[in-house]
Amino acid sequence: MTDLQDDGGWVIPKGYIGQIFKQDKTTVLWYAKFLESNQRGPLPRQVVDVLELPELSKSQRLHYAFCMLNGTYDREIFAIVEATDTKIRSHVYQAWRANTKTEKIEPISPQGIACENME
Repeated sequence: MTDLQDDGGWVIPKGYIGQIFKQDKTTVLWYAKFLESNQRGPLPRQVVDVLELPELSKSQRLHYAFCMLNGTYDREIFAIVEATDTKIRSHVYQAWRANTKTEKIEPISPQGIACENME
């Protein structure tokens, strides 16, 4: 088994962060909130929920930070989408919301979800 590798993340409004980690063939998303601190350096975080993501095919990508619901950007949303050469990727396989009210990762309908292609 290999070490846990940081594979990116994004800031979610209201003091939260989504962080993606990989270990071997397993990919997990840690949903965490920033804790107040008087110290310099990175802010301490508390993980509030964890999601093991499905293994992606070669034609799929995980998108976060730049996903939209019905044309409006929503940083709580992340999704598995079809990798295309288009500016907006709208073929969504699965989507979730990092809900800042419940502090839970919730599956949501992919209907109306699209993500900006940042590759």
